[in-house]
Amino acid sequence: MNMIWVDEQFQGKGVGNKVVLFWEEQMKQEGFKMVKASTPADEGAQL
Repeated sequence: MNMIWVDEQFQGKGVGNKVVLFWEEQMKQEGFKMVKASTPADEGAQL
């Protein structure tokens, strides 16, 4: 995963979480046993 952007009107409603969970499931199906995601500490996703 390179970048996810959730439009402001959908932020705080669990949309980003659902996208990441979907991505994780896709990676499991591809055979990956571990994935890593990160965000800058000053991003809203960290709060």
